[in-house]
Amino acid sequence: MTKATFDFYRTPMNGNTSGLQTWHARITHARTIDTNELAKEISKESSFTESDVKGLLAAFHGKLVEKLCRGERLHLEVIGYFSPTLRYRKEAGEITGPEPWHTLAVEFKTVKYRPEQRLKDEIENQFYVEREKWKRHSPRLDAQEVDSKVRAYLESHRFITRKDMETLFGFTRTMALTQLNRMKAKGTLRNENTIRNPVYVLNEK
Repeated sequence: MTKATFDFYRTPMNGNTSGLQTWHARITHARTIDTNELAKEISKESSFTESDVKGLLAAFHGKLVEKLCRGERLHLEVIGYFSPTLRYRKEAGEITGPEPWHTLAVEFKTVKYRPEQRLKDEIENQFYVEREKWKRHSPRLDAQEVDSKVRAYLESHRFITRKDMETLFGFTRTMALTQLNRMKAKGTLRNENTIRNPVYVLNEK
């Protein structure tokens, strides 16, 4: 039986005077499955060729973009719901009323996904975890190499997050935050969202 592995991390006390720290369990992601590998696996388990699978995924991608750009919510039976969300542009200043010109201050934020209950039930019934046997360590990369790879990533993505850093470099949560804070202090990156949910973009001058 294939099992997911997990380890623990602790959150900062943030002024907690009790001396207690909160620990949380998290999945340790060994690797990311890409489209090619997914298509190959589906092909082996069905009558579809790898090209068929890739073609279907490409067609789905096109329709997903089309529907979300219209402000529609897309429902895939058993899988769940996809819907667009909005945010105010920072440069629009304070919003004080519903005047029509305020529509110019609104932009796309992200895609929200809500899984079907059936999907969650199926995963719950088949999901097994075991403790990671070895403590993960972040790979040793120099600052220049990290900066270069982050810049390359942001050429094709609107922003980068802490989770993206973990996936991109194989960093632990702590090291991903350390590198983002370093680049922010250096002036390479800036936070485009809230303090609690930061997303980072290049700090173009």
